[in-house]
Amino acid sequence: MTTPDAHTLYTQSLQWFKQGRADLALAALQTAVDQQPTEPKYALQLAAFQRELEALDAARDTLSAAIQVCPEVAALHYELGCLFHVAGQLDYALSYYREALGLEPELAEAWHQLGRLLLQLEKPEQATEAFTQALSLQPENARFANSAGLHYYFLKQAEASRRCFAQALDHLAKDAPETVRASYCFNAAMAELLEPVDFNAALAHFSAACVKNAAYTQEVLKLGLDFLQQRSYRIAEGFLTLALSHAEDAETRFFIHVKLANCYERLGYLQSTLNHYQEALVLRPDRWLLELQAGLLLPHIYDSVEGVLQWRDRYALSVQYFLERLDAQALPRSIQSLSIDAPPFLLAYQGLNHKVLLTLLSQLWRKALHLSPEPLVKSKPVAAQSVAHGAQPPRKIALMCAFFFNHSVSGVYLGLVEHWAQRSDIELHFFSLGQISHDDTTDYLQSVGHYHVLPSQASLPEMAAQVAQVAPDILLYPEVGSEPLAYFLAHLRLAPVQIAMYGHPSTTGISTVDYFASPASLELPEAQAHYTEKLLPLPHAPFRFQPEDYRAQAADFDRQSLDCDAEDHLYVVPSALFKIHPKMDAVFRAIYERDPQAVFCFIYPTGTRWHEILRKRLRKVLPEQALRFIQYLPKPQFLGLLRDADVLLDTFYFASGNVSYQCFALGLPIITLPGQLMRSRTTAGLYEWMEIDVCTARNEAHFVELCVKMATDQAFKADAQAQVRAAAPRLFDIDADLAESCRRIEAVYASH
Repeated sequence: MTTPDAHTLYTQSLQWFKQGRADLALAALQTAVDQQPTEPKYALQLAAFQRELEALDAARDTLSAAIQVCPEVAALHYELGCLFHVAGQLDYALSYYREALGLEPELAEAWHQLGRLLLQLEKPEQATEAFTQALSLQPENARFANSAGLHYYFLKQAEASRRCFAQALDHLAKDAPETVRASYCFNAAMAELLEPVDFNAALAHFSAACVKNAAYTQEVLKLGLDFLQQRSYRIAEGFLTLALSHAEDAETRFFIHVKLANCYERLGYLQSTLNHYQEALVLRPDRWLLELQAGLLLPHIYDSVEGVLQWRDRYALSVQYFLERLDAQALPRSIQSLSIDAPPFLLAYQGLNHKVLLTLLSQLWRKALHLSPEPLVKSKPVAAQSVAHGAQPPRKIALMCAFFFNHSVSGVYLGLVEHWAQRSDIELHFFSLGQISHDDTTDYLQSVGHYHVLPSQASLPEMAAQVAQVAPDILLYPEVGSEPLAYFLAHLRLAPVQIAMYGHPSTTGISTVDYFASPASLELPEAQAHYTEKLLPLPHAPFRFQPEDYRAQAADFDRQSLDCDAEDHLYVVPSALFKIHPKMDAVFRAIYERDPQAVFCFIYPTGTRWHEILRKRLRKVLPEQALRFIQYLPKPQFLGLLRDADVLLDTFYFASGNVSYQCFALGLPIITLPGQLMRSRTTAGLYEWMEIDVCTARNEAHFVELCVKMATDQAFKADAQAQVRAAAPRLFDIDADLAESCRRIEAVYASH
C-alpha cells in the first residue's frame, strides 16, 4: 500500500486530532516530518499536538530536531522557547525567544511572550520595550494590549494601563468568549482605581464584567467591603450596590443589604438605612437583632431641636418594646461574633441625661445576647496570698480598648500607663479590640506590658476566655460606648473591679462596670446622680499631652483657601460635626446679626454627607456666603487653622477635649458654655484649672457676646491669649496628679 504524501498526512492528522484519535494524528504527522524534514510546518504542528497532550519532552525533541535541519526558521525557536517557558526553565526560554527575534524581528508573538518572560525575571524596563514592540507590530491584537495593560497596572502607571485596556476592549473579537471579555472589563476597572482614581469609570467596567461573568460579583463585593472598612462610605455604597444588583443567592443578598444599611447610616441616609434593614429581614426574618438595630438608629446630624427629641423618643420606645418582647417570647439569643454595631455612642450628643435609658438599654442587650453578670474571674484575697507566698504578687492591671494608637482616647490612659510601667509591683496587660492602626503608641504599650489582641471576628465567649486566662485584678476601659466590642464585653464580669474612664464621657448604664473614673474638676457636686457607676474622682484631668509637639507642628494656614476676604471674621468650630447641636443654630444667627462680617468654618470627614445635611440646616439661619465647609486637614494645617481663626467656638452639650488641649498648647482661647453633664464641662474645667474665666459663658446670650467681642475687640483677644499662654503650662505638668490617680484606682481594689 502506497504511503500518502506529507501534505495529505498533514491534512488527515488535523481531522483525526479533532475527532479525538490522537494516536493516528501523531503517527501521521511524524511520517510527514520524516518525509519532508525541511518543511517546518509539519514539525510545528506535531509539537503543538504533543504540547496539547502534555507530552512536553516529546515536543521539545521534535522542535530540537527540526532546528537542526532548519536553524533559520524563527517559529521553531519561538515555539521551543514557549515550551521552556511553560516548564519554568526561564533562561532557556529567554535564549530561544531572542534567537527567534534575531531571525525574524517582526515576529509579534515572540515580542509578546518575551515581555511576559521579562516580567517574571523582574526586568520591567525591558518588558516595557518588548510589549511596545509587540503592539507596534499588531496594534489591533487585544491579547497583546491586555498583557501590556497588566504590566503598566502593576507599575502603577495609570494612564498607560487604561489606554492599553481600552485598546484591548476595542479590538477584542466579537465572538470572543464572554469569560475573556469579562476579564478584560475587570482589568480595565482595576486600572481606574489607580491614582488619579475614576470611580465612575471603574464601576461601569465592573458592571460589564459582572454581566458577562457572575463570578466577578464577589470581587466587587470584596472591594465594597474594603472601602467600607476604610470608612470611604460614598465609594463603598457604589460597589455594594453593584454587587447587590448581580448577587443571586439569598444569603449573599442578605449580607449585602446589611452592609449597605451600615454604609447608608454613616453617610446620613437614614431612610435608605431602614429600607435595607427591612430588605434583609425579608430574606432572613429570624435575624431579629437587625430589627433591634434598626430601632436603635440615630442620625449623626439632626435637622432641628424637635428632631433630637423625636429620635430620642423613638429610641426609648424601641428599647422598651424589645425588653417586653424578650420577656414575652422565646427569641433565640446570640452569643456569637457580633456583626452589629450598636453601642449608644450618638445618644451622648443629644444634650440629655440618659442614665435611665442607658440602664434599660444595657438590660436589653444583656437579655438579647445572653450576657451573664456572673464573675469569670474570682477575687484573690490579698492577705491569703501574702501568707501563702511570703510576699504580695504584682497587681494585675489590664486595659481594654480599640484605640491603642495615636488617638484622642490615648491621652486618657497613657499617663497612667507610664506611671505604672515604672513599678515592679504592677503587671500591665493590654487587650486590643479590632485595632485599625499601629504606631509608636502601640509599640510603647507592647514594650511595657503584655499585649493581647482579641480578634474582632471571635465570639464574645472566646474573647472573654482569653481575658479570664490572665485573671486581671483591675480592668480599665478607657472608653465604653464608642465601638461595639468594648461596650458588649463590659457586660461580662472579667475582673473583680471594672472601671470605665472618660474617653467616652458618659455613664455606661452597665451593672458590671463598678466605677466611672472622672476628673473631679469637671464634675458638679451633684454629679453622682448622672452615673450608674460609683463616681471615682481623679485629681483634675490626668490627660497626657505634649504641647511642644503641637507648637512645632503648626503650619501656616492660607485663609484665602476658604475664599475669605481680609475684612472677614473667621469663626471656626473645630469639633466633629455630630457635636453641633441644633440649639447652636440660633447662636450662629445671633452672632451673624451682630457681626455681618462673620464667616463660620466647619470641618467634615471625607466619605460622608454630614456636611451637606448640616449645611442645609444652617441655611435656614445663615446666608450661604457665611458658611464654609472644609474636609479634615492634616494635623499641621489643622493647627494652622486654629491659629489663624479670629474666634474658636466650643460645642454645646458635648464640649471639646483633645481639641481644647491643642488650642491651649498653642496659646489660643476657645469660647465655651458649660452645662450640667461632665461632657459639656471639659473645656470649662480646664479653664477653671488654669484659673481663667474670661472665655467661659454664663448662658447663650453671653456666649454670643464673648464670640463677637473676641472677633472685634483686639485688646480683649490679646488679653485672653496672654492669660492662656501664661496659665496653660499647669495643664501639662501632671506627674503628681498621675501618681495620685493611680493610687486612687488601686485603692478601689484594696477596699473591694
